[in-house]
Amino acid sequence: MPRFLRGVGLFRFWQTWIERRRLAKLDADRLMEEFGPAAYEVAWTMSQEVDSGTLIDTRPEGHWDRVRNIIARRNYRPFWSDLRR
Repeated sequence: MPRFLRGVGLFRFWQTWIERRRLAKLDADRLMEEFGPAAYEVAWTMSQEVDSGTLIDTRPEGHWDRVRNIIARRNYRPFWSDLRR
């Protein structure tokens, strides 16, 4: 690959990363506005359903985990806690 094109791949990676982050923040905002304190549980359920194949989603892989982590940080809830107790 020519030297002047090497930065293009990095730029595309950065753009993709920024876009995924923006989408996750928008979904986190929407869930928190719509469901209030239950938004974390809704995001957790979405994540589990997408992972199990129950729900077909067009979002990037790991999207609902990112949304769940954003909600957890905003609510000071440990995002590593598991709800399957």
